[in-house]
Amino acid sequence: MKLIWLTLLIAYCALIYKLSAQPTLPVPGLFLHQDKLIHAVAYAIMGLLSFNYCRYIFSTLGATAVASLVFCTLYGISDEWHQAFVPGRDASLLDVLADIAGAGLAIQISRHFQTAKAATLSVKSRPQNTRYKS
Repeated sequence: MKLIWLTLLIAYCALIYKLSAQPTLPVPGLFLHQDKLIHAVAYAIMGLLSFNYCRYIFSTLGATAVASLVFCTLYGISDEWHQAFVPGRDASLLDVLADIAGAGLAIQISRHFQTAKAATLSVKSRPQNTRYKS
C-alpha cells in the first residue's frame, strides 16, 4: 500500500507541475477569486495523498500530519516559484496560502478519521462480557 500511495502522490505532483507549466488553463471564470478555490481543492487532494503515504513513515498521526503539511507547503512554494518563470503566469503569495489552507483542511480531516477509526477498533477489541469487581 505504501508504494501505491507514493506512486499516486508522485503522479499527482507531476500533474500539478505540468499544469503549472502551461501559459493559460482553460477554466471558465465563474466567480471572483475562483482560482483560490481551485488551488485549495488541488492541494487538498495532495494533502490527502501525502497524509496517506506519510502514515507508513511516521509512527504518530501528529508527525504524519506535520510532515504532510510541510511537504504540501514546500511544494506549493516551489510551484509558485516555477510559475514565475512561465510566460503568461505569475507567482502569488495568496495562491500559496490557498494551497496551505486546502492541504491543511484535508490533512486535519484525514487525521480525524484515522483517530476515530483507531478508537473504534480499540472499543471493538475489548472483551464484551467482562465484569469488574469493586
